[in-house]
Amino acid sequence: MNERARAAYAARRAEFARHAKGPVRVHAGFPAARNLPSLHHPYRASSHFLHFVGMGVPGAVLEFEGDRATLYRPESDATAQLFHGPDEPAEELGGRLGLTVRPRAEWAGGPVALELPRAVEAPVGPGDEGLLEELVRQRIHHDAHALAALRRAAQDTVAVHRLALRITRPGMSARALRAAVQAAFEARGAALAYPPICTPHGDVLHAGDVALPLTHDSMVLLDAGCESPEGYAADVTRSFPASGRFCEAGRALVEVVLAAQQRVIDAVRPGVRTLALQWLAHDALAEGLVALGVLQGDPAERARDGSTALFFPHGVSHLLGLDVHDVEDLGDRAGYAPGRHRDPRPELRYLRVDRDLVPGMALTVEPGVYFAPARIDDQATRRAFRGRVDFASVDRLRDLRGVRIEDDVVVGVADEPAEVLTERAPKEPASIEREVGLGADLDAWLARA
Repeated sequence: MNERARAAYAARRAEFARHAKGPVRVHAGFPAARNLPSLHHPYRASSHFLHFVGMGVPGAVLEFEGDRATLYRPESDATAQLFHGPDEPAEELGGRLGLTVRPRAEWAGGPVALELPRAVEAPVGPGDEGLLEELVRQRIHHDAHALAALRRAAQDTVAVHRLALRITRPGMSARALRAAVQAAFEARGAALAYPPICTPHGDVLHAGDVALPLTHDSMVLLDAGCESPEGYAADVTRSFPASGRFCEAGRALVEVVLAAQQRVIDAVRPGVRTLALQWLAHDALAEGLVALGVLQGDPAERARDGSTALFFPHGVSHLLGLDVHDVEDLGDRAGYAPGRHRDPRPELRYLRVDRDLVPGMALTVEPGVYFAPARIDDQATRRAFRGRVDFASVDRLRDLRGVRIEDDVVVGVADEPAEVLTERAPKEPASIEREVGLGADLDAWLARA
């Protein structure tokens, strides 16, 4: 960690401490046992800890007040050092982090203004509400150090998506492509921000490990992103034909989703409410789906009567930062501005964020169209949407299953356009057709990574 980074973390602690009436305590968390006490999942510190420290220290506790900060860390015994190596000397670790480092055995505990445990809802007691609002403000209004880390994560993610396009061929399995994506991230020294989704069944929004073969007719949905060394996430989705050539219907559907995404990205400006972006996505998708013959009637009406939500059920955006769905461990306190609440209408019920955009805020823009059998084959649904949805057209397109296109954007200043961090990952049909199956050699690519 260089001097500029140390200064950035010190500034975050000092600004937060200014709002607290007493010490603040943040836990890094311990490695989670996989199935045996000695066998662990890969360790990742609490995102709140990373926000104030910059790197994970298993089992550590950070306490800070004013401009004083102390990190209490466990000290390993001889047996632990035999298996895992010696501890970094406290003076060296403290120098790297710009903190005082002490043995955890010296930690006295005691009352604090706010205590943040790992990966759970932070306790809210008398006086805590204001501090949690300040924590949310810091976490979602990214400083220059955070923005640089987000750009690094985006750069690595774009490179891996380009590789995935180039090595895709009919006959390979979705599992093999997913494994190549994970290997490519690891070769670049980047951790996964979330388990990748790689599937020819894009109608399953969060599909897990899929062993299905990619056929000549498969539309592949790849949703994959990595973390920067500091823990900041990227989140990118691309939809593309395994054959490298779009069928007429597939190209048309991708262009509908692309047009909706571009309309939302163009609208990202300071002061714009994310709820307006959600409605904008529904409006654009309604226009495109009417043009495709999937929806019938006035697009403006179809965007407001649940018709588009039948095919686009999720939110068009979520916050992005140290978590891929940033600060969701605090629930809607982070995603929804004070006084705003989830709307039960089908177009809005899964919207993860309802805030006014501010400069430096990072979020995704990810419209999609999905032909999910559980929804479109339900006879009650077909009766309810008669005259609004042309189910003959739906049945003609259903083998495409699902298309989602997702990019990461940062809100600019004043009337500047948003910065699209991931714009170099191909998504236009012509650029995708130039890349798919181009013949990149995975082993050679990994050797250069």
